[in-house]
Parts: sequence; C-alpha cells; structure tokens
Amino acid sequence: MGRRTSGASVGLEKIGNVQANQSTLTTTQPNTNITLSPNGTGIVSSSTHVAIQNQQTLRLLEGSGGGTDYIAMRAASTMASTYTITWPSAVSAASGYVLTSDNSGNLSWTSPSSLSISVSDPGASATVHYPIFATNAGSLPSSLSPNARSNLTFVPSTGELTTTSVNTPNVYGSTSNSGTLTIRGTSSGTKATASVLLTDNVSATSNTTGTLVVTGGVGVSGNIHYGGTIQHNAAGGINSPSARFGAIGTSTKLDWHVNTSVGGSSATNTQQYGMSFTNGSGLTQAAIVCSENGSDGTAIGFFCTDSYAAGPQFRAQFLPTGHFAPGANNTFDLGTSSLRWRTVYTTDLELSNGIGDYTIVEGEEDLFIYNNKNGKTYKFLLQEVDKSVVPPKKAGIPGA
Repeated sequence: MGRRTSGASVGLEKIGNVQANQSTLTTTQPNTNITLSPNGTGIVSSSTHVAIQNQQTLRLLEGSGGGTDYIAMRAASTMASTYTITWPSAVSAASGYVLTSDNSGNLSWTSPSSLSISVSDPGASATVHYPIFATNAGSLPSSLSPNARSNLTFVPSTGELTTTSVNTPNVYGSTSNSGTLTIRGTSSGTKATASVLLTDNVSATSNTTGTLVVTGGVGVSGNIHYGGTIQHNAAGGINSPSARFGAIGTSTKLDWHVNTSVGGSSATNTQQYGMSFTNGSGLTQAAIVCSENGSDGTAIGFFCTDSYAAGPQFRAQFLPTGHFAPGANNTFDLGTSSLRWRTVYTTDLELSNGIGDYTIVEGEEDLFIYNNKNGKTYKFLLQEVDKSVVPPKKAGIPGA
C-alpha cells in the first residue's frame, strides 16, 4: 500500500477515520469508536495478553435490542502487586453455589453451607457492640446498619446483653411442651450464689407488679427463702358465702388469700385468707384460715380431715374476743381417752350437756354450785382427810 497524506498527518497509514502510527491505531475524529466486526460467526482473537490501560474498563454490553447498558470491569487505582484471576474449568455443580478464591487467585464454585467465617474474639473490649440477625435461614438483612438496631447491645468485657426497647421486650421458647427455655448462670447449672439475679427492686402491690411477675403456676424443686411477705390476691378458695368458716371442699386450693370477699353486706363483709396444705394429688387436707367479719373482728379457724374424700372440716377457732371454741357445739373433746391434758387451769367451771346447766364457783373455804335453769344454789359438803391418803398433785402444780 502506498503512503497517504491527509491534512497535517504526513506519512501515516489511514483507513477511513482510523490511522496507524507504527503499532498504534487512533481515530482522526475525537470521541469516536473503533469497531472490529468480523463477518458471520468470526470472532476477534488475540494470541497474547490484552492490556487495558489507566484503569479503563472492559465493558460487556446488553443485547442490541435492550439499550446501551453494560457491565464494566476495571483494576484498582493502586495495586499492591500484580495477580491473576483464574476462572473455574466448568459451571457450578448445582444452583446457589458461590465463587470463592484461594490465595493464588484460583476461582472455584463452592456451596455456601461449607463456608466458615473467622471472627476474632473481642472478649477484652469494653466497646458496645450491636448484634445483627438474619431475616430468615441463610440470608442477611437487606441493609446492615447496626445503629438502627441499637435497642439490643452487647458488651464483651462484661458479658452484658441489654435491651433498651421502649416496648416490652420478650424472650420466647419453643411452642412445643418439650421446648423448655433454660436460663442458668453456668453450663452445668450449679452456682454457689445467685444463678439468675433480678436487681430492679420493683415493689409488688398486686399479682401484676414487682420485679418478677408470673401469670401461671410456679414449680420449685428446691427450697424457697424469702425475707418479705407472701400474698395472693386471687378470689375464691373458701366455700363460705354467708357464714364465717364454712366447709372447704376436697379440691379447694386455698393456699394464700388476701382480702378474698366471699359475701355479706358492706358492713359485715366476710374476708377470709390463710394457708392450706395439700397432698400429693393436689387435694386440700388441712387449712388455717383468718376471717374478718366487719366490725366483729378477726377469728382464726383450724380445718383438718379424718376422711380422704371428705376434705378438711372446720374443727376449732380462736374468736376475735380471744376465746378458743370448737368448730361445732357438743361435738369435739378436749383430749382423748389415751391422750389427756395433765392439768386444767381454770377459775369457775361451766357445765351444760343439753340436759342440765350448772356453774361451779370457788369460795374461800367451800365450793358452790349454781343451777342455772332454776336459779337455786348449793354448797358441796366437803370432808377433811389426812394428806397421807391423798394422791400427790401432778408436777408443775403450785405446792406439788
């Protein structure tokens, strides 16, 4: 080909708007493309390296009917050293695999489940950390912004996990009965002092207030030590709609009841509370009950049972006046034929068995008796005897 001259370009080979200067092809017009377009199925092939200089890009354009968008690949602005990326020899074995690299730049297809992430232990750091949680199995949230989740914080140096949410924070276990939520201070579940310590010191004024509020039952396999008062505000537990110390059923859970209204007008409203004792089947077998009955004062009743099926029955009571009385008239004994009281200390003696009605009164030298039915009075005829024929007094009696 003969040498052509075009404008100021003297001695340069020129084809259309492309001119050659030794081994460099340039365009004669600014901002125009050089297109290599083989005919048919031919390709543009190079038998050596292709260098894209000055951080320019390799662009992969979309289809001609789709527009002018493209994918661009470029080198970093400053390279630490030269390296080569080598692509895998085949497509991945299954969908969902990711490209991973070794330290030589060799790429391979890898299942995400086989990947492990190395995380350094910040155990000595007092800095507040913000945990990040995946939205579902195998995926991270669309936006990783720890500050947006600052209502849950963790301090590695102290091991404190804190929630500062303005709403009530919840911790849930499995809905299955076997899905127990376990909280313990050590992996073995044993600790010399407190394993779980609640320090808010919120006063309990009802069954919905306090440092710890439980809406269901509580099972404890060890001992319970408390330094305050145990109270229970639930209504019910004593079957006594109108009278003080009515019968308690076999399945009644009396337990602790405070201000439990069981009927009566506002002036004589009966409030009953106390403590019950249940057997292994959960049936109440005994109880100690306090009863407030308006202006009448407070009495303490004692319940026990001599029949498993009958449940505890009202046996005795301390009246508001301080008197001790049986739970029913002419029904219960003081002592038994084999278990007797050693000495009865009393002043006057009142006798009434439903037939007679007498009162024995001490005089200075004599014993007197009143017939309370007819108003007559009598004196016991006492005969003095020698002390040697009299059995001795029981120990503990003055003069014995």
